[in-house]
Amino acid sequence: MVGEAGIKEMFFLGTQLIIALDPIAFDLEKLLRDTLPLHGSEMWDFVKDFSQTHDWSLIGSGRSFNCHPVRSLPTHGRMLDSMFGFSDGEFSFSNFPHQQSSESSSHFSGRAIRSPPFSTHMAAKIYTDKDATLDPLKGKTVAVIGFGSQGHAHALNLKDSGVKVIVGLYPESKSRAVAKEKGFEVLDTGEAVKRADVIFVAVPDTKIAAVYEEDIEPNLKKGKTLLFSHGFAIHFKTVVPPENVDVIMVAPKGPGHIVRRQFTEGKGVPALIAVYQNPSKKAKKVALAWAKGIGGTRGGVIETTFKEETETDLFGEQTVLCGGVSALIQAGYETLVDAGYQPEMAYFECLHELKLIVDLINEAGISGMRFSISETAKWGDVSVGPKIIDKGVKKQMKHALKDIQSGKFAKHWIAETKSGRKHYNKLLKAGEEHPIEKVGERLRGLMPWIQRKNIRGAQAAY
Repeated sequence: MVGEAGIKEMFFLGTQLIIALDPIAFDLEKLLRDTLPLHGSEMWDFVKDFSQTHDWSLIGSGRSFNCHPVRSLPTHGRMLDSMFGFSDGEFSFSNFPHQQSSESSSHFSGRAIRSPPFSTHMAAKIYTDKDATLDPLKGKTVAVIGFGSQGHAHALNLKDSGVKVIVGLYPESKSRAVAKEKGFEVLDTGEAVKRADVIFVAVPDTKIAAVYEEDIEPNLKKGKTLLFSHGFAIHFKTVVPPENVDVIMVAPKGPGHIVRRQFTEGKGVPALIAVYQNPSKKAKKVALAWAKGIGGTRGGVIETTFKEETETDLFGEQTVLCGGVSALIQAGYETLVDAGYQPEMAYFECLHELKLIVDLINEAGISGMRFSISETAKWGDVSVGPKIIDKGVKKQMKHALKDIQSGKFAKHWIAETKSGRKHYNKLLKAGEEHPIEKVGERLRGLMPWIQRKNIRGAQAAY
């Protein structure tokens, strides 16, 4: 246990990081290396090398001793938070087994103050327009394979940025006519890959393997670049590219239609970049050039890994952005209607106003949203919200994350696709038939500023 290694509690007091510890036995380097076999050495290096920002002190027996300033562990603070069990309230400890002095019966006590906890990570570098150039794409031909949500946005934005873009589609694709209408040369997928220097694989995750095997792999040559907007196929190894091609990712943090809209308005959706293979030693520059071409560097670009992007993206979609929000909206609507309230009222309160709240959060964070709402709404937010999204919900989130990390979710989704997506289609149909959909369609019809969308046609024509 940590207490046996000479430490009991850490907490901030103003600008000081306070450590309650055994002054005789305490050896931070040994503590970190022994207690954290995977990360202890790394954390000790951080402790030694970081600019000196906080005093480490020990408190005990009514006395306080200042130690030399050292790093405040910005990278692994959350890990320590979990290990040492930070909490508000009293702490007390005594009689450490490693104590070698006459003070063997010394007893330390105090009061832990939790605000603020350890900072958790060093700030990521954010690349902007000034950090990127389109030069790596000049004189190159890029092929966008697929013309759906992300595909059409990347193709149009790159074209508007002066990049030579061709589109690769299978012969029967309903997107062919749309792509031609937008002014692109449309080729069969294999031919587009053959002619391109950079190939953006913009087809659905579960279809990438078949498209890759049939049309992409036979036409890949040394020096080409494979680009993805999501790490699924590479991370879960449904595709294994040859070692002589660059493999990169440029992942805008928003749907393709928003990526396109923001670009045409002179703005940009933030994006992630990642490099999986880099035999040319130019992969990152190409990724940044692509991000700049689609407007990503206007909003800011962060470098990540295929693993991190894949797992966090799936988690966010499933538990918060899509699955979590959809289920929360429907549950709230059903609760009000079942209690006898008008469906229209339930729609406005549980769905329509959500955009207004999300816009506030998007602009200024959760605290900024709270600044803009009433005191009553604020009190309901902070006092009732945690009862709805409680520890049970977080436990289910952890299960969902574990299924993603283990590959279980990917395995089941691939199997569902191979079996004809019967369960998937059944769930989608049930969602489309939910009463909130009909009520919403009628109410949105009264709002002329909301453009009606055809959700049955090609995504690029949306």
